[in-house]
Amino acid sequence: MTGFHSIIGNSITVQCCSPNANPNPSCPVHPSCFPIFVPANDPVFGPLGTTCMEFVRSKPAPVTGCSLRIRVPVNGVASYIDASHMYGNKDSDAARLRSGSGGMLKINDSPLIKAQNVVMVPGGSDALACVAPSPDRKCVDAGDIRVNLHTGLVALHSLFLREHNRIAQFLFTRLPGATDETTFQMTRKIVGAMVQHISYKEMIPLILGRRLYNDGRNGVALRDTGYSNSYNPDVDATVTVEFAAAAFRLHTLAGNELPVLQDNGTETPFFLHFFNPNMWYKAGVLDQLIAGMARKRAQNFDVDFSFVFQNQMYKPPNRSTGFDQLAMNVQRGRDHGVPTYLQMRKFCGLPPINSLSDLERVTSPQNAANLASIYKNINDVDFFAGGMSEKPVNGEGLSGPTFACILTEQFRRLKNGDRFFYENENVFTPSQLQEIRKVSLATIMCLNSPINNVQARVLEAHSATNPLMSCQDIIARSSMRLDAFL
Repeated sequence: MTGFHSIIGNSITVQCCSPNANPNPSCPVHPSCFPIFVPANDPVFGPLGTTCMEFVRSKPAPVTGCSLRIRVPVNGVASYIDASHMYGNKDSDAARLRSGSGGMLKINDSPLIKAQNVVMVPGGSDALACVAPSPDRKCVDAGDIRVNLHTGLVALHSLFLREHNRIAQFLFTRLPGATDETTFQMTRKIVGAMVQHISYKEMIPLILGRRLYNDGRNGVALRDTGYSNSYNPDVDATVTVEFAAAAFRLHTLAGNELPVLQDNGTETPFFLHFFNPNMWYKAGVLDQLIAGMARKRAQNFDVDFSFVFQNQMYKPPNRSTGFDQLAMNVQRGRDHGVPTYLQMRKFCGLPPINSLSDLERVTSPQNAANLASIYKNINDVDFFAGGMSEKPVNGEGLSGPTFACILTEQFRRLKNGDRFFYENENVFTPSQLQEIRKVSLATIMCLNSPINNVQARVLEAHSATNPLMSCQDIIARSSMRLDAFL
């Protein structure tokens, strides 16, 4: 579910603001600098004298030939949903992460982790803004280096690493003539299929809403039985900038805390988890977080970002503020040349909005008033700001009609343009495919963490229609028969 967010690496290499958070005099002449200027009356940054927020443009794709064209950003990861966040995008990535024995992945060998008898992603070099505080508390390594962003990502990467090694251990001891290579490749294929299945069965219906998801014209829904015949070699699965820079930026769902308890019984502020190995290596934190993320309700999908994500993103320990993720999302859209909100509505064939007052047809009166106070003209409204403000399609799901248009098209192409998508013929046998269809994120959590109960649809809050179940029941109902892959 992650893998599509904007590249962070470039954002911390070129300095567009001076150390005291004022515009750098050299800024106007540096082509990569695109800082966000902060108004003096900002309620959080203003009293601190902050007038400039760091923002570095994404690396552009090279231009071929002599013709001029728009600047297109480089996508640093694979477009396909293929568990590359675990295995990387190159053979050299996978080689670095493999243990070299039994088809398994490397695990963290810190004595602090060994003493807890838990499995965590391996230690690695300092990366992004992560600096190891000690040899026993290294930054971590995975297929996506952004695993170092915060503890939640470390926990989720560790959960899927455990699942990979669990499957590999089973296959290696039972497959006739199994080698490290054959076991790794088969396990990677299975885990990649599981990630695809969970994405399309559990995540995407929540984002789009069930009616849009199940509408056969959209080509997104999975089959219950048999193979899919939807693969089309002419479908381009490339991730669009409108998807990556706006429609699939879900930061609004994050709250101010992560479900890791402090000594006083309260949850830990989110900003303490950014690039912080001291937190990752604490006893019990990873498994506490895995259980807590299933229990904790997400924030509403709207323009009201949590305080941390609007004022303290990537906050260093010696400062009271960090970045404003909402402002960065808007700026990233401008950096990537994303069309305006009205242009995207027209592209999607949606009814036109002719004035700021017309916005009340698609959003709340308060959101319409806020947009009218920020933008002088309806034609200026950024795609991210306008799309985030819309009411959900059909009153269900998360996204409004303009975002849903982009998301539906992208998820369709990611499925129908991938010849290795798990439902396609010749990828798995019919019996193997049916085993993969049993899997849920709750299954993986129950098999690879010490939780005792969880709701079956773990991405949804537990309720009368999604009650807590014992892990014993979940495993009995929805775990794969691994001998189907022998």
